[in-house]
Amino acid sequence: GLRIICQTKQECYSILGLIHQAYTPVSGRFKDYIAIKKTNLYQSLHTAIIDKNNIIYEIQIRTYEMDQIAEYGIAAHYLYKEGSKKDSLSKLYQLEQEPYEQLEAEIFESSIYTYTPNQKIIKLPQNASVIDFAYRIHSSVAESMTGAIVNGNIQSYETPLKNGDIVKINTKKGFNAPTKEWLDIAKSVHAIKKIKSFLKKQNYTKEYDEIKYGNEILMNCLKELNISPNELKQKGKLQEMGHYFSYEQENQLLLAIGQKKISKAQIIKYLTPKEFVVKLDQQGINYNEQLIVVPGANGIKTVLANCCNPIIGDKIVGKVISGVAIKIHHKDCKNIKNEKYLIDAYFNEQFIKNNKFIVQLVCFGDNDNELLSNVIDCFNKSPITISNFNASSYDDIAKLLIDILVNDKTEVDEIIKQLMMLKNISDVKRKIN
Repeated sequence: GLRIICQTKQECYSILGLIHQAYTPVSGRFKDYIAIKKTNLYQSLHTAIIDKNNIIYEIQIRTYEMDQIAEYGIAAHYLYKEGSKKDSLSKLYQLEQEPYEQLEAEIFESSIYTYTPNQKIIKLPQNASVIDFAYRIHSSVAESMTGAIVNGNIQSYETPLKNGDIVKINTKKGFNAPTKEWLDIAKSVHAIKKIKSFLKKQNYTKEYDEIKYGNEILMNCLKELNISPNELKQKGKLQEMGHYFSYEQENQLLLAIGQKKISKAQIIKYLTPKEFVVKLDQQGINYNEQLIVVPGANGIKTVLANCCNPIIGDKIVGKVISGVAIKIHHKDCKNIKNEKYLIDAYFNEQFIKNNKFIVQLVCFGDNDNELLSNVIDCFNKSPITISNFNASSYDDIAKLLIDILVNDKTEVDEIIKQLMMLKNISDVKRKIN
């Protein structure tokens, strides 16, 4: 802060003009208490400027008489006119002093002034947060906000801002930030209004997306069962299905499916022809004709699931996907975690000859120059072939995704063991999902 004391009112205004010519004035921070004096006769020009280093300086400009009144109170006005000595003023000071801090609080109590990195002024209410600042810039900035930097330091959304804070908002396209908790943090009417509007829109959009997602799940089930969507609607089966699951309207049924209140397994069970279940029980097993053995379902087509890529040696289960096929999953596959209607299955070892399976390994290690060469050298010493390789890193950690061709689970276990012996590898796992 700086206080400039001069001889006349004219000099006060001249000095103010010189300061505003030399430095960038802060909008909203200029107060003319000379032209419009306060009720206690306080007079002064107040301004604030910002320098090239984004440092804000508060400046007061007043005459000697104005300074005496500000320092010693109203009575100083009369004593000054009468030419009283300073010791007389000191006595009055004890009775009628109006502290500078109190004046400052009165002047700036309703608002604070913050800044963007390029010195754009953002006026906010007292105790406003980073959220209020972001909405003052633009709604799209706030709604894609991932964090903020205040005066060079990373701060959370709820951080209260102060006069002169320089705030940078970090954003990410597609990142929907606002939550209900923001309503308790925001202080400005503008921000609260925008947050409520966003949340209302999101609720509508979310429900619409869930209905759309539910319809996609239903269509996939129909495709697996070779049932035409028109057939389902024309025969009133969709309405019957809704009644079966206790939903009166089609959108209510689709919303429940989209929200996973009704599982895909329940839909498959409801729509699967009953004669197919009987057919499974009547079929025998011919161990020499198929790679996958499903007890009670000889002759039924089996398909290996792409989501978990089961291989020989894995514990597997079957899931009915249509009247003529069964999809085989790894028993730990996430996509069948909540399925209730699964069929026992296993690989037919008598049929296993020259089968190659794709398996993906996920490796974590030190992000150094030796990592890749050591991993490749490890595979060169093994009979396993790499079909695809992808590497990424974050700070000092490297992540490798390696697709390999193997005959069975034994080969996978062995290569994982070899990789774990490398000094710069911290973890290796087979990716199931």
